[in-house]
Amino acid sequence: MLSAVSPEAEESDPLVAETAKRIANVINDFKRQLDQRDRTWATATGQVELALDSQTFLLTIVPDLDGDEYPITVYVQAKTPNATNVGLNSPPATKSSTYKSTRRETDAELERDLVSRKKRKLEEDGDASNKRPRTADDEEDIMPLITMEDLDDLLSKLREDVQEDTSECVNHVQRLLRQFKEEWHEKTQHAYGYQIKWVEDCRRVAAGIHDKSEDTWRTTSAGCWHESSMNTQTLNQILNEVKAIGLIAQSMEWETPSSHLMPPTRPEHPPQPTAQTPVRTPSRTPNQSHHHNPSAGRGSTTSDNTNQR
Repeated sequence: MLSAVSPEAEESDPLVAETAKRIANVINDFKRQLDQRDRTWATATGQVELALDSQTFLLTIVPDLDGDEYPITVYVQAKTPNATNVGLNSPPATKSSTYKSTRRETDAELERDLVSRKKRKLEEDGDASNKRPRTADDEEDIMPLITMEDLDDLLSKLREDVQEDTSECVNHVQRLLRQFKEEWHEKTQHAYGYQIKWVEDCRRVAAGIHDKSEDTWRTTSAGCWHESSMNTQTLNQILNEVKAIGLIAQSMEWETPSSHLMPPTRPEHPPQPTAQTPVRTPSRTPNQSHHHNPSAGRGSTTSDNTNQR
């Protein structure tokens, strides 16, 4: 809460300046308590004349230029003989506003932050003495055009319209926030559902691929096993045939080049012919004895081998 006084008044009488500050503090405390209780603002205007023995001072209540919700200031001015009639046309005090608050309980939470932000801004900006206060000359220029009562009525109507518009705006913002919250929850649930579905699809596809791979592996393994069995069987057959050929080769006597040059050997004791089957011995000619037939030699060798066996 700030109050502005003129440097001349402070230099002339510090007590008057301190009184002006106290009056401003009392009015600002009242406005703040009223705002906390009823969520409404009060309008304070008027002048107080302090006549001392040697000098007269005018204490003028100046509302803030930004609105009634801001703290007021009390401007101290030393009264001169030329300014004796200043403020005679102005009413001693303004009547209290009769408008009804249009705020709702649901809007108090949102608006509390806005009001506190305004108050913080006012406290940070410094005292309101830098702003141009309303002077008596300004009031003299305004008064012939509109009276203070008409101005108060106009301000009351405008204040009601502004408060109604503000309430509607706050309600609209709350509806938008509520709608955005619901839509955000729906989108979040939809996103979660989509992700869960996507994971299930991935799991299903992976299971299908695993089953196909397992079936392919089983089929390929069975084919490889069957082919290996067939190859093993073929190798066993080849081995058996080789063994049989080896046995046959071992039981045979192989012909050599020297066997063709040697005469056939006869057994020491030829078998005696039987009566049933007389044996005829072919007579050999000298040509046959000297010219040996390889095929005959092989045949004789075979027969000799047979006889030996």
